[in-house]
Amino acid sequence: MTLPLTSEEKFWAALSQLSALASGMGMMLPAFAWAANRKKSNYAAFQSLQALGYQSLGYTLWVVAYLVFVTFWVVILALLSPASGKNPVVLNIWLTVLIVVSIVTFGLYLLLPIIAAVQCGLGRDFRYPILGDRLARYIGYDPAADDTAPLDGLHEERFAASMGHFCVIYPLWGLLVPVGFWAAPEGRSAYMKFQSLQMFIFQAIGTLVTFALGVIAFIILLVAALPFLAHPGGVYQPSMESIFAIFIFLICLAVAVLVVPLYQIIGQWAGLRILQGRDYRYPLVGRWAGRWLAKREKVPEQQKLG
Repeated sequence: MTLPLTSEEKFWAALSQLSALASGMGMMLPAFAWAANRKKSNYAAFQSLQALGYQSLGYTLWVVAYLVFVTFWVVILALLSPASGKNPVVLNIWLTVLIVVSIVTFGLYLLLPIIAAVQCGLGRDFRYPILGDRLARYIGYDPAADDTAPLDGLHEERFAASMGHFCVIYPLWGLLVPVGFWAAPEGRSAYMKFQSLQMFIFQAIGTLVTFALGVIAFIILLVAALPFLAHPGGVYQPSMESIFAIFIFLICLAVAVLVVPLYQIIGQWAGLRILQGRDYRYPLVGRWAGRWLAKREKVPEQQKLG
């Protein structure tokens, strides 16, 4: 079915879908497109939200499924490796299958947004498998209904905010989503202001901590390795300073291994709770965001957060 749409509606819908090809860097586009069109076009708002959901929640599920698949395949390869000396062909076949499945899966993930963009450019009501119909029911979108009939604004905002929290899966680039919400006045409701601000602060802190740990670990490892590099081919007895530097490096590495998964889990949990209809606040960060907004808007915090 081709809808009677303006070129602007089709442009925003298609552009939101194509942003998936930027692998996280383009996530600001569907966030902004939804905020800018939510009061103007149900079609553009729905397609933008759908694109945002595909790139955040959809990508998260894809990554989890892929990690499970790769783990299973690595276990199989480990079981086959003792026999690889006698029959290396079997091991090569399993490795080839792993590579082919990875390429095909990633290609399919990028192919769907291209198909969606073409369909939106033609003014058609594209739906992603599973996601599209569920989202349409959740926000009350009906392409056959009068476009002047408003969507379920509360569910719209909950879905948008939830997807913003799920964007924690993209290091650094996830920060662009709350920026996209704030860039359009229609995305600055009391609820969206709070959620956008707390997701931005949380992801910014996580990104800075991860980056700082990486830089510190690299510098310490470089300092510890300099004496060894200064004696190529020779025998070097490590000093207490070098041993201590290596110890600090291992501590930074261990902290990073613990912090990064925890950071991801908390962000994904926030997205899930909001999608379930709960008003989630990050520990400490949520309180800071609420107080700052209340002071800036000069209204009681509870009233501001709705």
